[in-house]
Amino acid sequence: MLTSNEPFAEPFKHGTALDGVLVIPRVVPMFSIRRLIFAAAALLWAAPAWAQFQPTVTLVPLEQNQKEISLADIDPETQVAVRLQWTSTHNTFQTYNYEVTYEAADVETSDAQTVIVEEVDSADDPSGTSISGRTYTIYMLPSMMLPAEADPNRGGTGQDKTDYQIVVNVFRAGSPFDTTSSANQVWQFQYDTLAPAQPTVTSTIPGEDRVLVAWSPPTERSDDVFQYQVVYCPQVEATFTSTIALPCPADEQKTKTAGKTVTEIFIEDGLVNGVPAAVAVRAVDEFGNQGVLSPVVTATPLAVTDFYEHYRAQGGMEDGGFCFVATAAYGSYAHPVVRVLRAFRDQVLARSALGRTLTWAYYRAAPPVAQALAGSPWAPLARVLLVLVGLVALAIMILPAVALGLFAWRVLRRVRAGLVGAAALALVALAASPAQAERPESTLGTLGLAFEFKAGPYLPTMANAGQANQAFAQLLGSNPVPAFRMAGEVQLYRGFGTAGVGGSIGYMRYAGKGLYTASNEESLDTTALNILPFTLEGVYRFDYLAEHTWFPLVPYVKAGLAYSVWWSTNGKGNISRIEGAAPDGGDLVARGGKFGLTGTLGISLLLNTFEPHAAHALFNSTGIRGTYLFAELQASKVDSFDSEGFDLSDLAWNAGLMLEF
Repeated sequence: MLTSNEPFAEPFKHGTALDGVLVIPRVVPMFSIRRLIFAAAALLWAAPAWAQFQPTVTLVPLEQNQKEISLADIDPETQVAVRLQWTSTHNTFQTYNYEVTYEAADVETSDAQTVIVEEVDSADDPSGTSISGRTYTIYMLPSMMLPAEADPNRGGTGQDKTDYQIVVNVFRAGSPFDTTSSANQVWQFQYDTLAPAQPTVTSTIPGEDRVLVAWSPPTERSDDVFQYQVVYCPQVEATFTSTIALPCPADEQKTKTAGKTVTEIFIEDGLVNGVPAAVAVRAVDEFGNQGVLSPVVTATPLAVTDFYEHYRAQGGMEDGGFCFVATAAYGSYAHPVVRVLRAFRDQVLARSALGRTLTWAYYRAAPPVAQALAGSPWAPLARVLLVLVGLVALAIMILPAVALGLFAWRVLRRVRAGLVGAAALALVALAASPAQAERPESTLGTLGLAFEFKAGPYLPTMANAGQANQAFAQLLGSNPVPAFRMAGEVQLYRGFGTAGVGGSIGYMRYAGKGLYTASNEESLDTTALNILPFTLEGVYRFDYLAEHTWFPLVPYVKAGLAYSVWWSTNGKGNISRIEGAAPDGGDLVARGGKFGLTGTLGISLLLNTFEPHAAHALFNSTGIRGTYLFAELQASKVDSFDSEGFDLSDLAWNAGLMLEF
């Protein structure tokens, strides 16, 4: 019997250790200890099962494209089963069942009506019993997932976009509504089985081998439209008058799509001038549901005369072509480059023995090469190479004039200490001020670079209303258009001014409406003339005063060669072509190039003078040593040296910005 006031503490207090084992005196019967140990072990053994009493469900949709169900998806002939995979983990010592439901969510009340999906096919376990850890695949037809009123195949009228979700619910047998023994996962989707309403074709306007179709949106549920489809039969009998259905089979119908805000579009695939086409329009929603076709109308394309065709019809002689090759390769003895090369032969090569030898060798070797190039795919490359030869030849021919100019320039240099120098000193004296431009030295050493960005009006001489051929003025107008140009310059000399060579490229476009060939009335087809001017010029800038004084104005002059590439387009945006009109019986293609000369007088304002500190900071960060605003007058004579055809000459002004490095 225990008499201590601390009955449990005393035995532990007097416990002894034998061979490292703690010996606890016996204070309770042995059978009670055994029961306690057995109960603890049972609890430890049962704990994992209790932890898994409530199942977990993992749901994976295998058909992501079925997240949106449309009319096409529930078509009995084409519908494909939706597949879902799910896995549940639960107490393996309990029996669990599963069910598949869908819920129609009510956004306003957040309530949902749960309905069991019938006839769900599961190849893994059709009995509906869930085994822990097994992965199941469920197959459901889209039509099973929708209420009857949403399925026209079951007598429904269709429904607009609605949010739904599929639910896999796993629960312990006998207690499906016990939240402590069930779990679920959902897969959300939407359906829309109500097609958009019917639009109406309002007009059809003919073009060349195409028709402009215009329509009005549906009067009902217009916000349900995602895009429009213009469906047409390209060629039908002239006697066709039906408005109910298109007369050609579905596989022969053409379709062109337009955005939801578009109400007119050109159709052209398969259309032919003078042959009617049958046309209808339908609306399509974002689920791909196609509405009913509008009443069918007919429209007939008509021939349209574009700018180049009108120009040739008035007697224009421009044959096109890029003037890049000699006669045999290009087919015209009168082309400008051919004439340049002939002049080079007669005025340069013929005056020396070496030149005559080169000419003899050329005429021995050229005929076979020219014959091989005629119609060859290598002809464009030959044209590009020969234009460079023509430019070099022209440069050589003008070398005497250049040499004379250089000699005169050297004479002026030597006398600059006289009149020119005196004038400069006078200006320096008048300009005595600390506020000088003081441009930094170029980071390129003895060379310098400059880049210009400029724009101004441009109107070629051929646009003048007084020209014998008035096609340009009649179709494209006689008003200037903006000409945007970029120019680059390499400065080879810096001393009493700056001299170098440069080049530029620009772009301008004239557009107007073509004429119906039969009636000569204006059509909706747009015809255009595009011009891409190039220049190669010598440049001199008198920047001596701006370099050494406060005087910020820099006059300059440019002169050199010009070459303008042009091309004319028809209503479809394609390059115009006149079949069989070329001298050799081929097609005339409305594209080519014109050589010429160009000269420019201008004056620029050096901005460094006004903000020298900012200019130095800009130089340190970018290498720009000078910033200029400028205005110039540019005269160009671009008609391939008075040859027949287009005259792209012009006298125009430009203004822009120049950066000097």
